[in-house]
Amino acid sequence: MHFYNFCFFTNRRLTFLAHDLKITPQILKFLLVYSFAILVNFLISLLVKFYLGGGILESNLASFVGIVCALPISFFGSNFWVFKDK
Repeated sequence: MHFYNFCFFTNRRLTFLAHDLKITPQILKFLLVYSFAILVNFLISLLVKFYLGGGILESNLASFVGIVCALPISFFGSNFWVFKDK
């Protein structure tokens, strides 16, 4: 949970400079965007691991592919929806 707090406040203050906006709608949107990104990461990692096999290299590659696919979701979701200036 501390990781989400850190991510939220770091993105709000430093990355997107949205500290002047109301915080409650931002928190709810943030949780939705990051929950969806985590779900995408998990499902894609699972599919890649299933397709490639269960070795250590394959598992690491599956995690990498999941992260690469989820990263744009979290960034663009935050940029264009969570921390958007009206």
